[in-house]
Amino acid sequence: MAATRIDRVPGRQHGVSLIEAMMALSIAAILAGAAVPAMKDALVRHRLRGGSSDLHATFYLARSEAIRRASPVAVTPADGRDWSTGWRSFSDRNDDGRQDSGEETLVERPLAVAGMTVRPYFGALFPGTVLSFNAEGRLHRPGSRGLVLGRLVLTLDGTSRSLCFASLSMRTVDAATCD
Repeated sequence: MAATRIDRVPGRQHGVSLIEAMMALSIAAILAGAAVPAMKDALVRHRLRGGSSDLHATFYLARSEAIRRASPVAVTPADGRDWSTGWRSFSDRNDDGRQDSGEETLVERPLAVAGMTVRPYFGALFPGTVLSFNAEGRLHRPGSRGLVLGRLVLTLDGTSRSLCFASLSMRTVDAATCD
């Protein structure tokens, strides 16, 4: 069987016109413009989740070490005042909330996410710049048996995530409050 050849009609174009190409390009630009803000929000949430996971892991390590050593372990901001500078955990044998000579640093982490802020909310009487675990793994105020209830709020580009603390538990919430 012989193949038949389809003759093209002379003068007829096959392809797309400039107007059709511009319409397709316009639709693609609109779809891309709609996707960019959603991708930016997803990236911010991902970076915030990473930063809070790192801080959360430091607290779990401190609690585990306090139980293992049967001795207080503290977590403080790297500079002693602002959690946004990073944090460190150390063996706090005398339970004073300060790292004295001879007290071992367990972990020290810089703030992994540029532009992220970390603010403590532990009430008017406790600034939340030292969080300490006793030998039983309970979160307490250094130098006392006073239990701690509060949160650290991590914020990046208007999005917040909280680490919520009670004497026996820690949890993470995708909000600025622990409700």
